[in-house]
Amino acid sequence: MADISDGSPSRLRLTDCTGRPVVLVRAAPDGRVAAGLGVVSGRLSRDRYGRLATRPGPGEWLLIGGDREASATVSDVEALADGEFATAVDLTHAFTLVRLTGRSAAAVLSTLCALDLGERAAPDGSAFRTLVAGVTTTVLRDDVDGVRSYLLVCDRSYARYIADTLHDAIRT
Repeated sequence: MADISDGSPSRLRLTDCTGRPVVLVRAAPDGRVAAGLGVVSGRLSRDRYGRLATRPGPGEWLLIGGDREASATVSDVEALADGEFATAVDLTHAFTLVRLTGRSAAAVLSTLCALDLGERAAPDGSAFRTLVAGVTTTVLRDDVDGVRSYLLVCDRSYARYIADTLHDAIRT
């Protein structure tokens, strides 16, 4: 998928971020791993390595991107667990990551999902799992240089469909 822009003054941009490390972590919701990751449900955080962390469900976290390979992220989680039962699995090749950036990003995305993407309901740092064009997607509001931006994470088998659907929504 190539980067596309709608050419308008809002400079809405769709960027393929697939291939960035994605690690799924499962652990006790109140254990050492949960405390070490320090992210609450519905929010995202960025750690010292630049990884985004979100907690899409109880006892479940996604660690995305950053300056470290997925294998190093898995090792980091294992060290954090320190004997506590936890799993950390490299799912980099199982997910598609698409970033939608621009002033009208919320308006475009709201045509494809049924959530309120207004500033009060979904400020920068919000994280939620929803259907985007009928596909279960983790949506991370992660503004870039003060410009509204959403990172969408979904099953890789939907990559072309999501890209085409977002492209069509940008053009209309």
